Formats: sequence, structure tokens, C-alpha cells
Amino acid sequence: MAGICGVVDFDGRLSPSERRRVLKDMSAAIAHRGAIERRFFVGSEAAIAVRLPGGPDSPHAEATETEAPDTTVACILGGVLFEAPGIGGLALAGVAPGGATPDDGRMTSAHGCGQMTPTEALIAETYRKSGENFARLLNGHFAVAVWDGERRRLILARDRMGVRPLYYVVSDGLCLFASEIKALLASGLVETIVNAPAINDLLSFGYVPHPETMFKDILQVDPGGLLDVRSDSTTSKQYWRFDFNDSAHGLSEAKRVARFRGLFTDAVRKCADGLETPGAFLSGGVDSAGVCAILSSVLGAGPKAFTVGFDDERYSEIPAAETIARRLDLDWSSSILKVSDFVPLMSRLVNVFDSPFEDSSAFPSYHGAEVAANQVGVVLTGDGPDQLLGGSSRHATLLRSIQAPGWRRRTLRRSGFKHLCRMLPITAANEKTTSRIVRKLYRDSLDPGEISYEPRIAPMMVQRSLYSPGFFKLTRSVPSSRNVLPVMERARGRHPLEQYLHFDVHFYLHDCLLPKVERTCSSHSLECRMPYLERDLVDFARGLPVGDRIHGPIQKAILRRSLLGLLPDETLAPGKSGFAIPRDDWFAGELRDTITDVLTDRRSIERGYFSREGLTGILDSFFSDGVRYYSSSSGVLMALLSLELWHREYVDGA
Repeated sequence: MAGICGVVDFDGRLSPSERRRVLKDMSAAIAHRGAIERRFFVGSEAAIAVRLPGGPDSPHAEATETEAPDTTVACILGGVLFEAPGIGGLALAGVAPGGATPDDGRMTSAHGCGQMTPTEALIAETYRKSGENFARLLNGHFAVAVWDGERRRLILARDRMGVRPLYYVVSDGLCLFASEIKALLASGLVETIVNAPAINDLLSFGYVPHPETMFKDILQVDPGGLLDVRSDSTTSKQYWRFDFNDSAHGLSEAKRVARFRGLFTDAVRKCADGLETPGAFLSGGVDSAGVCAILSSVLGAGPKAFTVGFDDERYSEIPAAETIARRLDLDWSSSILKVSDFVPLMSRLVNVFDSPFEDSSAFPSYHGAEVAANQVGVVLTGDGPDQLLGGSSRHATLLRSIQAPGWRRRTLRRSGFKHLCRMLPITAANEKTTSRIVRKLYRDSLDPGEISYEPRIAPMMVQRSLYSPGFFKLTRSVPSSRNVLPVMERARGRHPLEQYLHFDVHFYLHDCLLPKVERTCSSHSLECRMPYLERDLVDFARGLPVGDRIHGPIQKAILRRSLLGLLPDETLAPGKSGFAIPRDDWFAGELRDTITDVLTDRRSIERGYFSREGLTGILDSFFSDGVRYYSSSSGVLMALLSLELWHREYVDGA
């Protein structure tokens, strides 16, 4: 949880009263991230604020304000550090290097800036000694802002994997930043302009790849990134990059498994350190079960665990989670998400994310966070292993196609058939056998590296029939791969599975999965921590051989081996339904009329992105023939529905 925001006025556009109003409004927009509010007004240029977790009875629950001179170095931290930075043994107010350093409301005075937490004061001192290299020394889930008044310099930094969000706008001598987009909009200084190419991104991937967002002028600080903003320049830098390597290949299998188990245990301990009552999300799979198993062993007693299920037993993971909970002696509770919850939650989630979305697991995530927030303040999650270790069915399918590609795939890839397919006038509503065969052959003609970033939600041929002529032309000139290809270039030469995972870590994990969990938790004033994404564990995992990721039919092989004896055999066995709603059945059943009404409404058609024929064709195809990847799916409908609701909330009323 926790959140930060601020405005730096390099050109003196804002009066002191305007700066105060802007900061107050921005901070109020993210009040759900923390009851403790602190505002800093540094000289005549910078106004920054931080929201820290704490109830109404916590110290400093009332807003505090600090005025500081121009020469001040001020730091605000949104998030948690697992270890204090090492700067010659410096320790402030009980914060010792090597110990957990959560934001807890304690204050200290440093550098003439008044009330910073001990952790913030330590980061500020690290910056003074090491400059922008301070970010390399931080281990945790964090978004940090450092204002150097003497140098008139703002530094924004995010943790390596991008667990904590951080958005910004730089325009006309102003820089605004915040943990959520809604805080930037609350400033009254940011125009609500749709980033039109991002609509194609949404229909391609289900999310907008960073650094862009759905708003034209609003960008993200990259994971492992640092933004250096000065009066005459804005520079984006990387202090760390995720890349696969061979660093663990020389170890024996037994040593790799033991090392993974030890680092995983350390990561869980770091995430739980200092928590009186930690909680954890528990599905029926090995990822969250592994967190609960290690957490239970670290604490010596079962933590609180929370499971969300459905009244449709084909999808519900409650029975599997109950088996795990009993084995680990967890303080476990479960709840049911119903189809009647969908429509009210849909609009709410668009507001939570400040963005349209396609991932329907956001619904149980939100519901689970709501339940957990009534009992704990921090919850540990099982996010990350699928992308680091190859846990998706897509990963296994890719590996099989590489190992035994078959004559058809080999011939299609050599022939350049994909280029011909991209010019064929195939429509989504055309379900003739020939059209469906062509769509399947197109997929098979792609190289392994291309498959990772080929549009997954609405394939290119579906987009051609869905988009209006003008919008389709725009998407060809600004392709969805524009921010992806430079990142994928760094994986060139690696194993095809690692190339696929490289995409998933950089984009699917960062731009879809992490916002889903972090945002749904923070909307309930609940902090989430992710042991699998702890620095040292990630560093080790990226150096593993492919066989430790997928070994025959066993996915995430090293994780399963490391948990032998801790979890039931059925939990460690391959296969899992996934944390998702019965979306196909709900959409084709009780939600059919709602979806049709929204997508065929005059407002939706007149936006100009989609043709009426394309929209009705998508709907007719889905409702008459069910899910077909090559024509229509509930994923396409989900993205379209959330896009329209986002427009109504953020664009129509702007």
C-alpha cells in the first residue's frame, strides 16, 4: 500500500496557494492508500506528499505539513524496503541495515526537511552519498521520489520488478507524479486525452505495455527505472534490467533446488518480518500454497489465508484450497463471488485501475482483498512464478512446438505465409471452414519469438473486421509492438522459451498481473507483498536452465521440487484451473443483454474506433457459436466492455 504524489514547478507557473491546493487534491485522490498524510513544501518549486498505512488512531493521522528551504533533500517512499541500503553502516532511528524497514508512521528529522520516516531519511542520506545510484541499493517493493532542492532535480524510482506503480506527466515546466493516475487528474493540470494507439494495445494484449497508458500525456516510470527531471531536461534511465542468463547452470540440480528453497524462504521471511498478523491469498495452485507453506514454517503457526471461489464447482478452487489449508493448519476462510456481483464491480474496477482491462481474475482479486482487509493489514501473494519459471499452458505448448514443430509449422514458417495472411480480407463474422483454417494456419506460421507478442485478445484478422477503416489505418502506422520490440531485442539468441518468458515478465506480469493485485489491494487499504519477486530470488531464478522451468510435463519444475514434503502431492502435481471467473458462461447467459446494450449503444459506435458491423459480428459470433480464438471470445468482449465504461467515466465527463 502507501502512495506518493507531488508537483514540481520549475517555471513558477503556480502561486504558493495553487501549489498547496494541487498537492492537497492529488493526495486526497489516493487517500485509500493510507490514513497518515504528510505534505512537504520545499522552497518555491516542489510540493510532495506521501500516504502511509495506519488507522484513524495512528500517530500523525491528521495531515502534517512541513516547509523546508530550497537547499533541502527531501524523500518520500511509497512501499516497503526489505533491507536498509548499505552506506557505511549508517542507521537512523532504529533502522539497521539488514533489517526490515516498513513505513510505520515513525518520524525523524533530517537534512532540514522535518518529518521523514527513518527509512526515508536513510534513503535521502544514501542519495546524498551515492547520487542516482541510491536506487541500486534498495531491496523491496517501492516507489520513491527524491527532491534535491540545491540542484533543482527530481528523481523518481521504482523497484526492480515494478510492484509499486508510479506515473508522471512533464509539460510546460511542470512535473506531476503519483502512485495512481487519478491523483494526476485530480490536480486539474492534466488534460484527459485518449491515447488512441493504446486502444489497439488493449485489444491486442489485454493491457497497455509500459511506458504508455490509456492517457496520451501520462507515462509510467519503468520497472527498475529511474526518471531524472530537471528544469531543462527529462531523462529516463534503467538502474537494473531483467534478462535471462546462465549464472546457475554450473550448479548441480540438487544445489539449485536447495538454493531456490533457501532464497524463497528468505524472501517470505523478509516479506513477513515485523508483521504481527500476516495474511496470504490461497488458491488451489502451487504458487500461493508455497507461500503459505513457507510462511507457516517461518512463523511456526498457520497464518490467515483467504480463498475466493464460485458456485460453479468447475471453476471454484475452494475444495483444493481447503485441502492445503488443513495440511498447513492455516487460519483459513473462503467466500463466493456470484454473477450478480459482476456488473457493479465492473465499473468499480475501471475506477480502481484508472484503465480498461481484460483480465477477469481482477474480480476475485478485488473480492478477496475486500475480505482480507477486514482481518489483516498486509497480505502475501503468489504472483510471479508462472512468468519466471514457465507455468502457463502457453509456455508448455510453445516448448512442445519447438521440440517437435511438425512439417506443417516448418513449411509455413519458411514460406512466409504469415505475410499473405495479414493482407487477406477475413472477417470475424465469417465462420466458414476456409476462414477458420486460414486463421489457424496463420498462427502456426509465426516464429516462436513472434508468438510471444502476437495479439492475444483480438487477433490481427479479427481487428481488421472489428475496427473502423480510419482506426485500422492508425493501428497499422502505430503498431502494438512499438514498445515491445526494443525490449525483446535484448532476448535475441536466448532459448525460445526464455524469449517468451522475457515478454511475459516485462509486459504481462508488469502491465497486467501486478496492477491487478496491487491496485485491488490498495483500494481496500490493504498492502500486498510478493515473495517471488524479491530481489535475490529473482536474480537466481533468471539464471536457471530451461529444464528447471519446464521438465517434460512438469511446469515450474524447480518450485515443485523445492516444496516436496511441504504440500500435498495433489497440489504439487501438474495442472491448475487458474484464478478466473466462469466468464464464458456468464457472458453467454445472464450478462448477455447487458453486454449487448453497452457495446451497441450509440455512444460506443460514435466513438469511431469500431464499425457497427464489426461489433455486431463479434457479438453474433460469440453468442451463436461460443468461444473461438480466431473469431470472437469473452476476452474480446471483456476488453470492449471495460473500454466503453472507461470512456464514460474518464472521457465523457472530463
